Amino acid sequence: MAERLEAESRTGSVPCAPGDSPVLETRGLTRRFGGLLAVHDVDFQVSEGEIRGVIGPNGAGKTTLFNLITGYLKPSSGRVFFRGQEITGGSPRRVARRGIARKFQITQVFPTLSVLDNVVLAAQQRRHRSSLWLFAPCRVRGVAEEVLSDVHLLEKSRSLAGSLSHGEQQRLELGLVLATGAAVLLLDEPTAGMSVEERAGMAELVLSLAEKRTLVVTEHDFDFIKQVATTITVLNKGEKLAEGTADKIACDPRVRECYLGREDARDQ
Repeated sequence: MAERLEAESRTGSVPCAPGDSPVLETRGLTRRFGGLLAVHDVDFQVSEGEIRGVIGPNGAGKTTLFNLITGYLKPSSGRVFFRGQEITGGSPRRVARRGIARKFQITQVFPTLSVLDNVVLAAQQRRHRSSLWLFAPCRVRGVAEEVLSDVHLLEKSRSLAGSLSHGEQQRLELGLVLATGAAVLLLDEPTAGMSVEERAGMAELVLSLAEKRTLVVTEHDFDFIKQVATTITVLNKGEKLAEGTADKIACDPRVRECYLGREDARDQ
């Protein structure tokens, strides 16, 4: 116990309050690729309704962490829990059915289908959770249109997905995740390739989604993540370096050194 408290002190870990069971949790999560530790002994707790930011330089382990949570990679050791139930090593399909959906960094829309049809296909995944969806195509379409309204693409519903701008495709990809009805959304660099104006719009969209869902967002852009995240976790070389509010993270000399380099960190 003393060693754990000491570790939490070093990393700035922010555990859930007593009685506040995390919706998503990892314990000692580790993934090795040969001699490389891509993720090492990561303890991670996200509360219901939170927007958690995950930042770090290239190679920090952010995407690998998402891959481990969502079943695209099996952990070398450690455990993953969703609402108190262990999901360690579950297939991506099984994890998704539990209620965790992921938006990848690279958009994965069907370019030759309409915007609406893309979302309808995603919404049909809800059939696995309720027999009411099996014979209710109108209901599926209604959910798809509601999702498109949420991501500000309803007026483009008849357009081919491939005709959308990059920023619009990113919003459509987010709509596909929303359409699954998942309770926890993992967003991998949702502003990648966006203009300043598009990033501002995505920040507003992410904040609006958190009213009914829990979000975990990876980003390189600290200015974006500090606009949306309740708590920020910093990864470096596969390990949790720090955790706390945006102000706390911005003032942490270890984070400055991680991003800026040793000499620049001393000058700040």
